[in-house]
Amino acid sequence: MTTRSIPTLFAAALLAPTLLLAGCSGDDEPQQSVAPAPGPGKAVATDADGNTTYPCEVKGTISGDAKAKVKDSGVVVIQAGDSGIKAIYTLSVDAGLLNIYVGDGEAKPSSLLWQADGKQSVSADDPNGLSANVDGTAASLSGTTVSGPAGKVTFDLAFSCGG
Repeated sequence: MTTRSIPTLFAAALLAPTLLLAGCSGDDEPQQSVAPAPGPGKAVATDADGNTTYPCEVKGTISGDAKAKVKDSGVVVIQAGDSGIKAIYTLSVDAGLLNIYVGDGEAKPSSLLWQADGKQSVSADDPNGLSANVDGTAASLSGTTVSGPAGKVTFDLAFSCGG
């Protein structure tokens, strides 16, 4: 079984939206194939490894050392391989970047990563108040706190994806 580190998966999650924009001049043939969504909605990109990106609507708040009221777009990347990570939910706001890594075979996320000002804070596995669907359709954080070099931040967010 192939394993990938969190930084590698993080880079993949950041790269997916970039790949989506890379071939969009209007007259070109599509650069990405589109796979059927695991739930309702449409995929926006599938990369060469078969990882598929779907849009998400994200609502809620971020508090603590970073503050934001969120009503924004995010993405979820469904991982095609056997890396142990099945889905990565991502939200980028002015205050920082949030990734939720969901392990396959479980309905609980494996970890949470917050990046701000070039620093990272990573949660323990399966932190309290965090739940996510392995199929990439929804995730929620309810009073979930991360502490580390990027600060102490509490999340109350809901991701609704694929629709």
